Amino acid sequence: MASQGGVGDAAAPPSHVYKVLIIGAGISGIVAGAQLQRKFPHVFNRSDPDSFIIVERAPEGCFGGTWHWNDYPGAECDIPSHLYSISFFPKSDWTSVWAPQSEILEYLRACASHFDLARYTRFGTEVLRAVWQPERNAYLVTLRDLASGTESRVLAAVVLSAVGVLGVPKIPDITGLDKFEGPVVHSSRWDRKLDLKGKKVAVFGTGASAIQLVPEVAKVADHVTVFQRSCSYVVAKPNYKYTAVEQFIFRYVPWARKLYRLALMLLIDSQFINFYSSLLNPAPLMMYFFSWLQRRLQVRDAAMRRRLTPDHPFGCKRLLLTNDWFPALARPNVSLIDAVIDGPVVRVDPRAVVTADGKHHAVDVIALATGFKASELLAPIEFRGADGRSLRDSWVAGKTTQAYKGVFVDGFPNLFLLYGPNTNVGHTSVIFMIECQMDLVIAALRRILPPPGSPPVPAAAGTLQHMPALQVTTTAVARYNKRLHAHMAHTAFAAGCRNWYSAADGTVVLNWASFASAFWLLTRRLHLSDFSVLP
Repeated sequence: MASQGGVGDAAAPPSHVYKVLIIGAGISGIVAGAQLQRKFPHVFNRSDPDSFIIVERAPEGCFGGTWHWNDYPGAECDIPSHLYSISFFPKSDWTSVWAPQSEILEYLRACASHFDLARYTRFGTEVLRAVWQPERNAYLVTLRDLASGTESRVLAAVVLSAVGVLGVPKIPDITGLDKFEGPVVHSSRWDRKLDLKGKKVAVFGTGASAIQLVPEVAKVADHVTVFQRSCSYVVAKPNYKYTAVEQFIFRYVPWARKLYRLALMLLIDSQFINFYSSLLNPAPLMMYFFSWLQRRLQVRDAAMRRRLTPDHPFGCKRLLLTNDWFPALARPNVSLIDAVIDGPVVRVDPRAVVTADGKHHAVDVIALATGFKASELLAPIEFRGADGRSLRDSWVAGKTTQAYKGVFVDGFPNLFLLYGPNTNVGHTSVIFMIECQMDLVIAALRRILPPPGSPPVPAAAGTLQHMPALQVTTTAVARYNKRLHAHMAHTAFAAGCRNWYSAADGTVVLNWASFASAFWLLTRRLHLSDFSVLP
C-alpha cells in the first residue's frame, strides 16, 4: 500500500500526469470539464486528452452524479427546470416546470456529450487519496479500479473536487436490519428490477425522497407502512406542463428564454427572506399559512393533521413541495407509524419491523429513504496538504468544517472544491451556486496555468511542467467563516432542529447563509491578498 506522503510516494513514478484532476462526473464535474475547455482552449483541448481527467465511480458513460444514482419511482426536481440548468448549455424544450429525474439525466448527459467529456473521463474508478508533493507542486493521487481492485497513481498539479454532498447513502443504525430476509434498498440505489406488486413495503423516512417515492409505491404495493421520525412543512407544487408554443418561443427567441430564466431566478431567490428567523420578519408567516392550508385541504382527519404538523420553526428542515404526499398517506393501503405516538423502531426481524410498543409490522421489502451522509464532505477520500495534515481528520474530529467561499481550504494548495462547505441552497438552484464557485476556480487557474501563446516547457516522462501553487491563508479562512456564521445565526437553519445541513455539534456546514445573488456578488473576483503563492 502507498505511504501517506513520505519518501516512497515521492520516488514512485506516476502512470500519468495531468494539469487538472476532477473528482466526480456529476453536475459539478460536468460544469468543471466544460468550463476548462471554454475558458482555457489553449491548454485543455482535444489535441491533448491528458491535459485533464475526470475520475468517476459510476459505470462507463454514466454521467449525472446524484441524478444517475437517484432513479427511484417518482424522482423529480423541486427547482424549476429552466433555472435548474447550466447557464451556458440551455435547454429550450423542458416538458414541465419541474422536470422528472429521467429528463434531467438526459440533459446532463447531452451536455457531457456536447463537450466530449467521455474522452477525458475514467469511469468505474474511485479516488482513495491525494497527497501534496511540495517538491513537485502537485498532488500524487491514488486511484482504484472498482472492477479489478487494482490501484494506480497519477500526478496532478490541481485537484478539483466535484463529489457533491448527496453521494454516500445514510443507512439507519437499526438492530437486525442486516438480518432482514427480504430486499433492503436505499432510494439512491434503487433496484429497477424490484417488483413491488402485491408486496408489503416498509418505508423509513419522510423527507424529500420519501414524499416522491411513497405515492408511486402505494399504487402497486399491497400495503405501505411509513415510519416517521419527524415531519416537515409541505406546500403545493403546481407542476405546469409547457406547451409546444412556449417551447418554440424558448428555442427560437433566445432573449425570451433568458428573460424567463432571470425572472425565475429573481422570484425564487427572493424567497430566502422566509428563512430569516427574526421576530421582525413577517415573511415566514405566509409559509406557515400555505403549509397549514395544504394540510387542511388534503388531510381530513384532525388527528392525522396533528401528526403531520411540524414542531420546529419553518426552514429549519428542508421545505417539501408536493401535491401527492398527503393523499398517499390517506390511502387505505398506507399506514403512518409515528415515532412519537407509536414508539420508535427498536429492531428488524427477518420478516417484520418491530416498534417500541411491541407490535410486529409484517413486511416483504424495506425501502430506506433516509438521505445521505451529507455533512461528511469529501468522505471517504483522504487529502493530505502541505504540512501533511489530513483534511478528513480535521473536519471529522470535531473541528469546524470550513473553506474560503466554499472553494479554498487553508493548508491545501491547488485543491479547489465545488459544492464545498456552506454552498448548498434550500430555496434555489444549486447549479447557479456551482457556476459561481467555478468562476473563482477559473480566476485561480489564470494565476496557475500558462497564459495563451506561452511556449511549452519540455518535461521529463512522468513529470509535470512546473506550475505555481495557490494557497488561501488561514487568516482569510477564519475571517470569512466568522462573518458567515454570524450571519447564519439569524437564519432558520441554525434554529437547533435535527437536519442534514449540520454537523454533529450543530454547526451548519452545508447551507449558504443568504440570498444566492449575494453569493454571486461575493464570487465576482479573486482577492489575491487572501492567498499566498508557492513558486
